[in-house]
Amino acid sequence: MLSSEQKNWRLHPESIFRTTAHKYFTIPEPLFTISCPEEDTNYLRAISICLNSYISDYYNFFKSTQWGVDRNSIFIQDIRTIAVPALSTNQIVEISKLQQEPYMSEIGTVAQERLDKEIGRILNIPRNISIIAKDFINVRCTLNKNKAIIATQPSAEHHLLEYGECLARELDEFVEGSGTRHKISIVNSNSFTICTVEIAKSSSPIDITVTIVTNNNNYYYLLGNIQQEPRYKFNQWVYTQCGIYIFDGAKIHICKASRLIDWTQTQALNDSDDIIAQVLTTKNQNNEALLEGSGITN
Repeated sequence: MLSSEQKNWRLHPESIFRTTAHKYFTIPEPLFTISCPEEDTNYLRAISICLNSYISDYYNFFKSTQWGVDRNSIFIQDIRTIAVPALSTNQIVEISKLQQEPYMSEIGTVAQERLDKEIGRILNIPRNISIIAKDFINVRCTLNKNKAIIATQPSAEHHLLEYGECLARELDEFVEGSGTRHKISIVNSNSFTICTVEIAKSSSPIDITVTIVTNNNNYYYLLGNIQQEPRYKFNQWVYTQCGIYIFDGAKIHICKASRLIDWTQTQALNDSDDIIAQVLTTKNQNNEALLEGSGITN
């Protein structure tokens, strides 16, 4: 919430008419505006930019009851209780300068991601928190009110590349200093995807490969057969499609439906945790190579 230093700031829930730089404009309801004294201009700019980030949206989803029901609506009492970061003088100056960047006038995912990247850097927000917030707003939150089109659509190649890069980074950090890296290769069709994780001797990250298969590809029939294994029918109307892990010597195959929600960077964080936990707790013959490659002994 705004501190006592901003006691002269005003929240305007009503329609207002303003002039600035000899230009006239109207801000109608239900939009809200905040005004402040001249000396707080940069601070207000910084706050407004922060409030337009994924992190702010992510926080407000859990803070505002109305925002959790209808993403386009928020009550005046929620506005008054929105948490804002305690910014240092340097952070205020740096964030307020972002308003002058050309991409700030653009609308779209690319501009939003550039903004959030800068906010994360300036405020030193942990990378994983930024990933979770972005995926929640862009993917998981679309399931609200049964809007499942985005979350259940087939994952595109760039989604899989982001997933693979995040998975490799998490696993590489786990074995840091061992002289090994994780090679990620992904085979994808419209309905099913397999991600193969393999340990390789390397001192630098290994490029992610994504192979797209079509109906006339031999991989297509293999994916179709594997896809039927984790599919269960509870009754005439209810089906579930689970993911499976296949341990093949020094390789692990992650097999899941090609839904976007299953191949986000957030899911890569979860899958890396599952792989690490499985390697640490399972001491069978199939995992010995993985344990040995990661420098962990039984």
